[in-house]
Amino acid sequence: MFTFAVKFAFAPFMKRPVELSISQFVNSFLYPGSNPLSEMWFVATLFIIMLTYPLLKYMITSPFKIGILLLGCIALNLFFPADIELL
Repeated sequence: MFTFAVKFAFAPFMKRPVELSISQFVNSFLYPGSNPLSEMWFVATLFIIMLTYPLLKYMITSPFKIGILLLGCIALNLFFPADIELL
């Protein structure tokens, strides 16, 4: 959010300025490689990893849940559209 604010404040001097909109802000997190904040891709990735950590911690408590987690990851890998570069 700090980088977004700085890039907006100095937009006339930026090579890739940002616009002040909700869609631009959301796209900055979902598609970090193809927006004006592409140099900050790792921040969005770390944020998503931290958000999913409690779910992962819950899922590794039993072999059944681990199996469901693995099947879900395999399904996501196999059926996610190839032309969408999400995260």
